[in-house]
Parts: sequence; structure tokens; C-alpha cells
Amino acid sequence: MKPEDDVQLEERFLQISPNILESFPRFRPPVNLHVWDEELGSVRLLAGADSRLSEKRQQEVADHCRAGNLYLDRRDYREYAVHLSRNLGLVLVEQDLNPDEVSEIFYLALRRTLDAFFEQPIAGRLQDLQRDLSILCEYIWIDPGRTEFLLKTLDKQYDAATHGVNSTFVGLGVFAMRYRTRLERTNLNHLALGLAVHDMGMAMVPGFIRDKEGILLHRDKESVRRHPDLALGMLTRLKVNDRIVEQCVMEHHERLDGTGYPKGVRGDAVSLPGRLCGLADSFSAAIAERPYHSGEEALTVAGQLLRQEGRYDRGMARALLELLKCGFAGCGVDPAT
Repeated sequence: MKPEDDVQLEERFLQISPNILESFPRFRPPVNLHVWDEELGSVRLLAGADSRLSEKRQQEVADHCRAGNLYLDRRDYREYAVHLSRNLGLVLVEQDLNPDEVSEIFYLALRRTLDAFFEQPIAGRLQDLQRDLSILCEYIWIDPGRTEFLLKTLDKQYDAATHGVNSTFVGLGVFAMRYRTRLERTNLNHLALGLAVHDMGMAMVPGFIRDKEGILLHRDKESVRRHPDLALGMLTRLKVNDRIVEQCVMEHHERLDGTGYPKGVRGDAVSLPGRLCGLADSFSAAIAERPYHSGEEALTVAGQLLRQEGRYDRGMARALLELLKCGFAGCGVDPAT
């Protein structure tokens, strides 16, 4: 193969490994499969997406794959990402996926499992969510710098599942940035679950109140203020006995200056998970496209949170701004910026 052919393959196509091929439905591949044809001197289609493969063609596909000659057109990557999001463990063993691609796969997976859990918060769906979050945490534990790519996938859609995924990516990114030398693998799992489900009580607040524009009536405010307790009750019924998750659920609206709710605690009385989740929740809410206002730009929001003296943890807010502006390496952002 000529050097320019190598470039063509690298830029336009993604190699499919035996592990991933094995995860495909046996008779109907979810994406178009391509091979390099030496005689033609170019890539050609071997099998079309969802076309039924004969046993002979299945063997041909497998042989090409073992030889390192089976490819996916990157224009079909979205369908490929959806497939991998349903087989999430593969991202830990695949070497050909770049961090941007893996981040999209994680977003799709967590968006789906969170949506299913919020729709029906039962033990089985909680287990599915915990499984996907555990894989995400392992991915971050191997290389905390990967969190900067997760933040590139944040979506501005306004719904509970998107808010949960955004908050998870933001919270884990800030945590890794702020405490990179003190990361503990087990704590990541607890923190990820807390970030993902912290706002689940809002599902029990009537929609006309959640989406209401302008000032809420006193009774509407009280309904909103009860959502942390509602979420804690749901977790209790699911037998989730986890202090970090509880702190995320109960404290994500508390503020260091005592102006938050439901208890109005201040300063050191707000736990580290509560501070982290509060920052992630506020950031994710501000960038979302709401029925009554457009989402703000991420860097603008991060700067606003940093300037709110006494309400948010300054070190965490600064870590968020640096992560968004310069990536995991940081850039020495002035706290007053």
C-alpha cells in the first residue's frame, strides 16, 4: 500500500477490531463494512448495513477483520457510536478510538440509561446506570485528562437526562482537575452516581412549575424546594445507602453563604460532594436551552460562577474555567477573570 493510501485510510476510515466485530449481530452488521482492495488500489464496500450476510460472507468478513483489513467509513460513525454505546465496555479495550469519539459514545450511553431510569426508577435500571457509570469512571481513572474531551460533548437540550449527563461530565472533570493527585477509584463511582441522579426529584415537580417563566408563587417555590427530599425518598426505596450520593442530592442547592436550600447551611457545613454538585448543576442549568430563555455560552457561565464570591467553591469554579478554556493541562487563569 502506498503512503498516500495509508493517509486515506486513516483520515476517512476507522479500522474495526475482532472484539467489535464480535459484538455485531451475526447476520446483519449495523454499519457498512469496507475493505482495502489491492487490485483496485482503493477501499470498496464489502457488506451493507443491515444486509443479511450468508455464512460464506460472514467468514469473508471475519477473515478480513483478523487481517486488519476491515473498515468503517467515518461518515457512518454516528451509527457505529450508537452500537458501541450499547456495548460500552469495548471502549476500554479499543485502541483505535480517539478521545472525542469515545466521549460521544459515553454521552449516548449515559443519555439512554439515565432517560430509562428517570422514566422508570426501578432497581434493574439503576443497575444499568451504575454499570455504565463504572465504565466511565474506569476510563477516567486510567487517564484523568480525558475529562476535557467529555466536556466537548455537553448538550444544550433541556431535559432531565441531558442535565444529568452534563452534570456528571462537568462534575467529574472539575473533580479530576482540582484533586488530580488525590483521586480514589471507589470515590469516583459514588460521585458519578450522585452527579447523575442529583436532580431526580424534579421529575415529581409538576411540569408547569418547572417550566414557568418569571417569578414563582410561594406555593410553587415550596414545591421546587422539596425536590431534594423527594429524590432522597426515591433513593431510599431503591435501597441506595451511599453518603456521597445523598450529599449530592441534598446539597446541590446549598450555597456557601447560606442563601441556598433546603437547610440554608453555610461554609464548611456544605460537603465537598455538595459543593461540586452545586457547581455542576448551576453550570449545566445555565447552558441549557429553556422554554423561556436561551442557554448561555459555557465560558461565560464558568466566569460568572467564579465571580459569585462566597456562593460557590472558588477552587472548583476556577478549575472549571481552566478546564473549559485550556483543557486538563490548565492555563493559569486569573481567579478574578
